[in-house]
Amino acid sequence: MSRFALRQVLLLIAAVTLAGCVQPPANTLSPSERAGLQVSEVAIEFAPDHTIWWGSAEREYGEANGCSQNSEECDFTAFIETEEVKSHLRERVESLVNELASSRLLQLWGGEREVTARVRIKRFYVVSGAQSVLLGGAHSFVADLEIIDPENAGVLTRYPDLLGTAGYAPGGLLAVVVEAASDDASRRIVAEWSNAAVSWLNQTPE
Repeated sequence: MSRFALRQVLLLIAAVTLAGCVQPPANTLSPSERAGLQVSEVAIEFAPDHTIWWGSAEREYGEANGCSQNSEECDFTAFIETEEVKSHLRERVESLVNELASSRLLQLWGGEREVTARVRIKRFYVVSGAQSVLLGGAHSFVADLEIIDPENAGVLTRYPDLLGTAGYAPGGLLAVVVEAASDDASRRIVAEWSNAAVSWLNQTPE
């Protein structure tokens, strides 16, 4: 097995394991507290140990820069491990979060006290078509969500490892059908994460 294929398998195993082990925490903001708040800023950052697995984006960037996956003149596996490629992927992920998540979070909640929503990106996995059929595994996006008081940097509420998923995890031919009938997976997982974030933030504490 090539280094590239081994890397994909190991990341897939991690993604499948992660998807089944997250327990939602309690939202500690009461409805009356939320009513006085307004999300005025969304701060997006990457965790130091973040992982981005987005094979189609790597291949697109490689082909645009003269290093395709099957090129005999370029070591594609080494190329996608360069800081140039990693920086490109971070920029694309951040752009998606800005477009699909920030716009939703900035609609919360309409009060006078301004707060910041901090999104700390930890994992972004987009499973390729072949992998979804042969090995299974859903696409997934994991990021910590925090509501911050900018005056003292205090955390008002926090959801670590908030997960957004898309696709058909068991794999097989049904995975092909699901993907064919769906929008781009990279957008779906961020949109699902955004829906989960807004739903949780509006949840009434028990």
